[in-house]
Amino acid sequence: MEWRDQVQAAEQASDWDTAISLVSAHAECRSDDFYAHDNHLWHMDLLVRAERFDQLAELAVTDVHARRRLNRSLHEQGKDAELRHRAEGGDTGALYHLVRLLCAKGRPQDAREAVQEIGPENEHAHQLLADWASKDATRQARIIDLDEFEGLFRTFGHSAWRLETRRRYASDEATDTYRQFIETGGVEWDESDPYCELIRSQTAQGKRVERVRIVDQPPTEGQLYLLNNAKRNGSLGEDIRNLWRADADRLHLPSEDFWLFDSRLAARLRFDDSDHLVDVELITEPDEIVRYSFIRDAAWRHAVPHGHFAAELS
Repeated sequence: MEWRDQVQAAEQASDWDTAISLVSAHAECRSDDFYAHDNHLWHMDLLVRAERFDQLAELAVTDVHARRRLNRSLHEQGKDAELRHRAEGGDTGALYHLVRLLCAKGRPQDAREAVQEIGPENEHAHQLLADWASKDATRQARIIDLDEFEGLFRTFGHSAWRLETRRRYASDEATDTYRQFIETGGVEWDESDPYCELIRSQTAQGKRVERVRIVDQPPTEGQLYLLNNAKRNGSLGEDIRNLWRADADRLHLPSEDFWLFDSRLAARLRFDDSDHLVDVELITEPDEIVRYSFIRDAAWRHAVPHGHFAAELS
């Protein structure tokens, strides 16, 4: 049995000693080896699931990934006292989580006092307070058309990340490349269209464009088409990964289809009953952005790079 299979079996049995021991043996923070670094993040996640917060706190002294995972876990559990203690010890990430948590609990005054006492000169903490203060409790959806949505890909600063959850996209099925794929099983992709030129120019500047695509078992025709399309995306500098729907369900990923830009703005894609993209809802509320960021982190850690996924499927 391959060691990853052993870990999954141990996870299902809640045998955390075995799972943590196996994963940590193959983990290395910031390794040039993608899998070693990914295993390091897996190790942090296992410590949380095993509720070994003391071990995580020890690692957090020198390990930024342990520190982020610990703070996120404390936020998810609503432990503002523990976050405050960490923030008072100099952990600015804990301060940001503390502000978001207190505001989400309906305690904005406590959040303001915490910022004044712990980080009075921390501009981002003050910005978080301002964002929450301006939040409309009865928010109306801000809907943009597809032209304005396209403009987001021209203006994002450092990262554009997508979760694709649907079984079919009507817009794909209307293309010549889709008909070519259905007829021949392959596609001659044109990499000179405006989208390709735009994404290529963005990734050439060091910006990240990443996706996780959910795939059914067996895959639908539309999903197989996108698996083929990922070769073109990859040549543009995108990083495409895939996740079986059963694994997505196990991770409690939502059925929402969205882009997350610069970890500060989400664009939720809205489809009609015929799977046509109709318009896009822009979301900037801090609590929602935090939720989408959690979804991104969970999906990205468990998803498989396109090349490996396609090879396994073949």
